[in-house]
Amino acid sequence: MSAFPRKGDEAGACEELAVLLPTPDVPGLAPDRHRELREGIVREIGRQLADEETPCARHRPRWRRFTTVVVPIVVVVATAGVAVLVRTAGQDTPPHAVSVSDEPSAVRLLDQAAAAQAGRPPVTVRPDQYVYVRHLGDGQVLGFGLRGFGQREDWYAARADASGVIRVTPVTKGEAPQNRYEPTSQSMTGTNDAPPPWPLTRLRALPTDPDVLLNKLYEDTGGQGPSRDEAVFELINGVIDTTTLEPNLNAALLRAAGRLPGTTVKEDVRDGAGRHGVGLTFRFPPSDPTTWVFDPRTLTYLGTTESALLDVAVVDEKLRVPDRSTPGPSPGETSML
Repeated sequence: MSAFPRKGDEAGACEELAVLLPTPDVPGLAPDRHRELREGIVREIGRQLADEETPCARHRPRWRRFTTVVVPIVVVVATAGVAVLVRTAGQDTPPHAVSVSDEPSAVRLLDQAAAAQAGRPPVTVRPDQYVYVRHLGDGQVLGFGLRGFGQREDWYAARADASGVIRVTPVTKGEAPQNRYEPTSQSMTGTNDAPPPWPLTRLRALPTDPDVLLNKLYEDTGGQGPSRDEAVFELINGVIDTTTLEPNLNAALLRAAGRLPGTTVKEDVRDGAGRHGVGLTFRFPPSDPTTWVFDPRTLTYLGTTESALLDVAVVDEKLRVPDRSTPGPSPGETSML
């Protein structure tokens, strides 16, 4: 991604890394091949691992990705939390970050993650249906204004003139991954008049060529955000969940994100639900960084280090959820009811 690559033996390192990648028309790799790719990238480019950077002066907070739940709203004090299907195991392992020169490896990981998405059939959404999205994570990040750890469910109306629903449910302390957060003590259900940053109808009109798409996003977000790159990233970050319904567009967005500057790879991170994965951190100083998390085996998008994407589906009614009696889709996959 960088317009100024390092001199020296980088060309040789890139040639060695190139043999680890599949041909572009391969939609996905076997687990062993994924492991080779990830280990090769870290071995060749991350020669000097660094501990997590020491907190220093507080950065300006990043724009909010999630809509804040506001009145009118019903608040019910809850005495017990809901059961969460995602479990965590193992001890906390502090992630290691390679230097900023690992931008080429970030591009390769995003390209491979995109290859796993591209070619899948899109999911049809009728105008009378709703896109269901479920997250787990920090209440402040998820936008429901409560301190603690909880689950957020969104029902986005397919029609731009229809309202959706937000439901927040508490998680007990024992179910909060790594006990990182105190559980929230309230359940909330409220009207969501705000669609995703862009509705599906507008997203479907976007080009799927990554370079053309990136130029289009620069044009459409002109004048927004502290910088043009951050404005584009915030848009991509805001729609990366719902665009799993449109796999080819989702793949193009991943590749477009790989063309943004300042991307670094982290060998081992956890998403908001505590699942281990490979991290890609986007930095746009002075804003706080955002780290995407990908499954280390399949490179499926899992969410961020502060919020986990648990489900994306199409349902017929507000407050209806995908059938839990059968295995639900993995993050990055979709179901249709």
